[in-house]
Amino acid sequence: MKIVKILHKAFYALALAVGMSSCNYLDVVPVEQPGIQDAMSDYSHALGFLHSCYHGVYANSEQQGRYGNANNWLNSHYCDAVSATDEFVAPYTWLSNDEPTVGRQLMNTLSATTCRDDWRSNFIWISQCLQFLKQLDDVGIPNKVADEETYQLWRSEIKFLMAFYHFTMLVRYGPIAITDHLIDVNTPKSEFTGRYHYDYCVQWIADQLDEAAEGLPYVRSTPEYGRATKIMCQAVKARMFLYAASPLFNGKFPYPTWENTNFETPGYGKEMISKTYDASKWERARQANEELLEMAIANGHALYRDDEYRERQRLPEQWFPVTGLTEEEEAEYQNAIIRMRCIGTTTTVDDNNYETLFPLTKTFDNYYAVMQHNLFTCTVASTIITGYSGISPTLNTMAWFLTKNGYMPEDDPDFVNNGGDFTVKGPWFESAGIEGREDIIKLCTEREPRFYAWLGFDGGDYGTAVYDFKRPVKLELRNSNRHGYNPGKFNRDNNQSGFASQKHFSPMMYVTAAGGWVVNNRAPIAFMRLAEVYLNLAEIYWNQGNNAKALENLNIVRERAGAKPLTLDMLAKGRMAGDVNEKLGMYIRNERFIEFWYEGNHRFYDVRRWLMGDEYFGYQKRYTLDAISKMDPTFEEFNTPIVCPYEYTFGNRQYLYPITRDELYKNPQLVQSPGY
Repeated sequence: MKIVKILHKAFYALALAVGMSSCNYLDVVPVEQPGIQDAMSDYSHALGFLHSCYHGVYANSEQQGRYGNANNWLNSHYCDAVSATDEFVAPYTWLSNDEPTVGRQLMNTLSATTCRDDWRSNFIWISQCLQFLKQLDDVGIPNKVADEETYQLWRSEIKFLMAFYHFTMLVRYGPIAITDHLIDVNTPKSEFTGRYHYDYCVQWIADQLDEAAEGLPYVRSTPEYGRATKIMCQAVKARMFLYAASPLFNGKFPYPTWENTNFETPGYGKEMISKTYDASKWERARQANEELLEMAIANGHALYRDDEYRERQRLPEQWFPVTGLTEEEEAEYQNAIIRMRCIGTTTTVDDNNYETLFPLTKTFDNYYAVMQHNLFTCTVASTIITGYSGISPTLNTMAWFLTKNGYMPEDDPDFVNNGGDFTVKGPWFESAGIEGREDIIKLCTEREPRFYAWLGFDGGDYGTAVYDFKRPVKLELRNSNRHGYNPGKFNRDNNQSGFASQKHFSPMMYVTAAGGWVVNNRAPIAFMRLAEVYLNLAEIYWNQGNNAKALENLNIVRERAGAKPLTLDMLAKGRMAGDVNEKLGMYIRNERFIEFWYEGNHRFYDVRRWLMGDEYFGYQKRYTLDAISKMDPTFEEFNTPIVCPYEYTFGNRQYLYPITRDELYKNPQLVQSPGY
């Protein structure tokens, strides 16, 4: 709720949770002093207090997950905003036991008593920021713990954090309460404020970000990597304005009668979401994203494309089933696959990678959940190198990545025809007849580089991971003693779909016969990278009727990925019937799915803001291969498309999160999100 009755002792201890013994400001080191005054006793402690205010950026961000543990992939990346989409399926026991909130989100059984209290958590972080400002004024400035320039920088950072925490709530809850000052614990409930109109919240956050940006640098040096910058402020604004222009919040909210009961927003009354379409919101989004792009490029940011990485690291060539390539085209495929795998693993934090505009962490381990069972058996040491096999791409995913010709597979006139429907068994699920790799189906041939960089399939290479410095491992997803379904050996961690993920898995992994292995997978993940800005602009220009500019920005991202550029002529010649303009919109949405596949909360919120929840997340909309019916299935049994065997569904109420009953009880001015 807006007013948090501050839990003084616990809150003060939290404010002191960050020490300064590490060069990475995100490392949490408890300090010995228990009092709030000690937080401003000198420069070091004051800076530690400031750093503790940042902890909520990754502890509460759905890009990172609910746990805020930057070194645990399964916990920190496994949350409802990543797992409750159509990108992949995970073992059902993960959903029901380890993270029941995810299961409830998928089944549409989330309620005000079973949801996480992210509402309260965010306001705790906001209150911590406000406490920092109060202590800075009361203790820090009188004690002269820093100079005036530093004070102003710190104030700007806190203003940015305040705006960011409000923004993370905005995308989850829609209309929110706003807290911009500490509230006395004796404040009567009758003076609490309710949920402000969505547009009012957007403007308030934007104003805070603009004010914060005035006192911040454009970039940060390595020791300060991740602290607020002008570019980070603009990044939040650019995404927020895109979301605000989208159908969910721009005239098509599915609950038009939902409004406040008592509380009124100045200038809006009891209304909480506008009922009419406003084209100017798209123009505001365009300006914000163009400004961000110009600012980023002017300060050295660029799309990552280190085409010498593979040769420099002496990586083996990855085999891929694409035919008809010239020698030059094949070399570009190899480079593009490694290039995009580096984007997916974010292993390239060096002088060659300036794509990240808003980093969430300094380092990150992220391989166990995606790595397959029994990946390698080390003959000398009798050691098995294994992962959880838990992140299993859906058949939807496999069907939506592009072909080598730049089409969606069902739209490509030259790609094998499955009858226009990937959910039925047809030619896509026949063997491609590749000598020595007869397990590969036609669906997995003749695809774009990102397909081979981020996805895995039976009979294909699993990246460039090598054993004893020999060729990459070949996936055997039907073999229950290798990478396939085996509930006896792995009773809770098994591949669920018949396809494997390679995203967030380092191209640098190697294993020795003696059992030693190196992953080289520690690197930051991004709240925003530059590719998003181009795709934001593609979507915005399309909505404004400027297809030429939409294609221009779309193709910048496709070209970097090694995919063929899209043209209006291609859309007209594709197999899928339909208006060319509408098909362009579909391709723009699909490009976001591909480029940001399994990369934080993009898909979760994109589908919601487009008001396409039932179309993509509804009942029986997720498909897999028949990978978990039995051990050691035959080729025919395994390569049969089926509806995902879990009761996943979607309802209109899931466009917003519910507020917990406790928060509603504390603040009678709040109204519950509709449908809960």
